[in-house]
Amino acid sequence: MHTEGQFAPASAAEARRLYAELGGAAGAVVREAVKTMDFDREEYNERVTDDVRSTARDALFASLLEVRVGDREAFESWRATFDGDCRVMGSDGVPNVVWHVVPFGATGPPDRAADDNGGRDPPGSRTESGEEAVTPVAVAATFQDEPEAAKATLQRTVFGRVYHEVIHADPVGTGAHSTEPPEDEDGAEGGGE
Repeated sequence: MHTEGQFAPASAAEARRLYAELGGAAGAVVREAVKTMDFDREEYNERVTDDVRSTARDALFASLLEVRVGDREAFESWRATFDGDCRVMGSDGVPNVVWHVVPFGATGPPDRAADDNGGRDPPGSRTESGEEAVTPVAVAATFQDEPEAAKATLQRTVFGRVYHEVIHADPVGTGAHSTEPPEDEDGAEGGGE
């Protein structure tokens, strides 16, 4: 088993912070890609929209999510010690697995029936200390021979079904509504530079 990727946010707030920091990098990627396409200023302004920039940032964030890659035995051994909900996409008969852990939990799919809470406490449940109960979630995908494809598919799936909602719950704080990165508390632009 081995781990790839860089982002393993411990909280929704950390996920939003990491996303916000990617604004400058995503903008640079879009500008450089557009340069190779020889867009003039008019075509650039027409075609490079906020949606294009946001999609670039989404893809960049997803591609940086940390994933673990291992054979079925390594995954099952890890799973036996994981104190959370594990959602597996794919077949039990496939020998390899890639997975990502969301420590702050997730609601809904992937691979979840509408009335199945996956063993989680119902929304709004409280711990003995009065805090809302949070169950970590691992999202896994099985694969036969293509670890890079499985990794990329899992990262996009987890982003789309978990992180997108978390990030866009505070679009102003993350800069997800704008082409410009947000300002931090000190008034400086937050672009991860």
